Amino acid sequence: MGGRLRRLECAERIAKLVLSVCLLVALLLASACGRDEGGPETDQAGSASPAPELTTYSNEEWSFSLEYPVDWAHGDLPADRQLGEFKSDFFIVFTDDPSILEEPPSDGRSRGWVTVAGVRMPTEGSESDFRALLADIASQLERLIEQRASGGVSAEVTDVTLGHFAGVPAVISEASAGYHSEPGERQRQYTFGKGDVLYFLSLNATADRWSQYEAELESIAQSFAFQQ
Repeated sequence: MGGRLRRLECAERIAKLVLSVCLLVALLLASACGRDEGGPETDQAGSASPAPELTTYSNEEWSFSLEYPVDWAHGDLPADRQLGEFKSDFFIVFTDDPSILEEPPSDGRSRGWVTVAGVRMPTEGSESDFRALLADIASQLERLIEQRASGGVSAEVTDVTLGHFAGVPAVISEASAGYHSEPGERQRQYTFGKGDVLYFLSLNATADRWSQYEAELESIAQSFAFQQ
């Protein structure tokens, strides 16, 4: 019983972190002003531009790699720019809008971005351990539904499912976030674990451009791989 209660407490804290990530993305979205009206470039016939050249990012400390477009920027988000009491141990942003990474952020264009965050667990977990924890996280997310931060920022989880990602069990959540009169943001987040790390990989774009960027963002996500 004690272990079950501890797991539920952990799941509730992690569910709040999932929503905090969504709120944080909304704040980053709000800080990058002066957007242009375009989405991904298309040719005159209206078809999508050729697939971008990719480069590989590898992180030995947190045991993962992924591929992203060579003309995108990436960088760590400092802990003091994260939200909530339960902060992640690392938070990396991949984006075609470098102003998101500046402190304070400058005016720029927010289009699409991918974030990878994670927390170190007290002990290593098996696949069944993570499956049980993720089921509790999914349940807690469905209960929380909505979270608000100061300054007019809000986030709402619109769908939660249990599935697989990168060959391991995962919680897949769809969410939306808004900031006052801004167009809003769409997010898909994969929460999954391996070893002693629980990962949060999220795909983000302004709501009016989600359909244009979804395929590219999902392609980056699907390139995620664990390092031995």
